[in-house]
Amino acid sequence: MRFISRLFARRRNRSPLEQFGDSLTPHAIPAALRTHGSRDDRIACGVATAVLVTAHSFASGFQKFLSEMPYPGRKDNHRLPYDDMMIEAAAYCHFVLFRDYPPGEDDDDSDEVGNLDDLGSDAMEDINGSDACAKAIFFSQAVLARYMPTGHPANFLERRILFYLGKILPRDERAVGEFFSSVVLAIIDDKLPQTSGLKGLGPGLQFSLAAGAYIPIFHETRVAALREIVQNLFEKADELLRECSP
Repeated sequence: MRFISRLFARRRNRSPLEQFGDSLTPHAIPAALRTHGSRDDRIACGVATAVLVTAHSFASGFQKFLSEMPYPGRKDNHRLPYDDMMIEAAAYCHFVLFRDYPPGEDDDDSDEVGNLDDLGSDAMEDINGSDACAKAIFFSQAVLARYMPTGHPANFLERRILFYLGKILPRDERAVGEFFSSVVLAIIDDKLPQTSGLKGLGPGLQFSLAAGAYIPIFHETRVAALREIVQNLFEKADELLRECSP
């Protein structure tokens, strides 16, 4: 019976955003660096793509974890609202990067280099991490907007990021991860607005246990990998762009 239920689960309708998310792989990041534009835009596009890859891994991974988690007396294999989970994870990831590269820390008075013809220069300027992360937010939002229902607020991702920025969170990584866990549970419990329009699944110990077990793993592995990727993009920008020149 479990095999049959899984078979039908595979045939369920997926939202346009989930179909897009399923197409995201780590190979999408170098592909983003091959886009046309200035040096800084291409790096910001790479950051945005890395965030979306990470956000998809959260939404799909959390669903898989919940589905496979042993729970006494469970009768239903709940489907989480993918769109909401994916967007919230993207907002959280951008927020984490904002904390890593706050405005003002690497600003300088020198002129920006944005001409791809200069990629062979030995004296390229460092990428401004805070500017790149800020620009990446709008790239992510523009991509996600293509797959959202008509009439959805144009700045939906920016709103979610501002929600996190409006909270005074400690520097302790565990506390920040726990806050994200509480937000995810609030979405499931229908206490926060949902983009999918699905009715909240309601409170439940099963969801609390799943979030409490999965989100720390996600933070320590996927989010840590995202930070490493972004740091690498900033430190080796010119080398990577030369390798990925369109």
